[in-house]
Amino acid sequence: MAGESDRRAVMRMFVTTVVGGRDRPALPFGRVMDLPGRGTTFVRDLTGPRDAPVVMLLHGWSATADLNWHPCFGPLSRHFRVLAMDHRGHGRGLRDDRPFRLEDCADDVAAVAGQLGIERMIVVGYSMGGPIAQLLWRRHSALVDGLVLCSTGAAFASTPRLRALFRVAGGLSATGASAAGATSPSSTPASWGWPSGASVSSTPPFSPSALLRR
Repeated sequence: MAGESDRRAVMRMFVTTVVGGRDRPALPFGRVMDLPGRGTTFVRDLTGPRDAPVVMLLHGWSATADLNWHPCFGPLSRHFRVLAMDHRGHGRGLRDDRPFRLEDCADDVAAVAGQLGIERMIVVGYSMGGPIAQLLWRRHSALVDGLVLCSTGAAFASTPRLRALFRVAGGLSATGASAAGATSPSSTPASWGWPSGASVSSTPPFSPSALLRR
């Protein structure tokens, strides 16, 4: 359990006041990584204590590693080597104009681990990162030493109400992506990942143009 000092440190990072852009969260070392046959992606890498276990942080839909996880970087790195990557179609993640599946994201995580020579890691998935974490365990079980699943599930949009909510959220993402200069803003919400009731056993493809980019 985290101590009082850890909790206070996390709170300080959450409550940072931005005045004229001068106060921003301090971000750790990050690298652009080439994944042979896949493309390039961006990974935060905090070394942590010597011989520390590795934790891989997987962010949610329309977010980035920094957006979801920056308050956790410091506290976690006191005990673990911490990795946090941007998923394809998000932030500085892999770029591909073709639709892709969450299985592809899971394989991206395995490719990053392979490039870094990591054989075992604890995988933490938030929201969309949860199914990716589960798919990583399913497809690359030897790599996964443990799973931590946050605000997530094995299936999404399994009811008409949730499907409607995802279509609305997808429409907002499409608007943002188009304004940001995404390559295929004409994609419709019905063609994206979760509205059909996807589960980790079979995830329909994402259209990268539906995701916010920066």
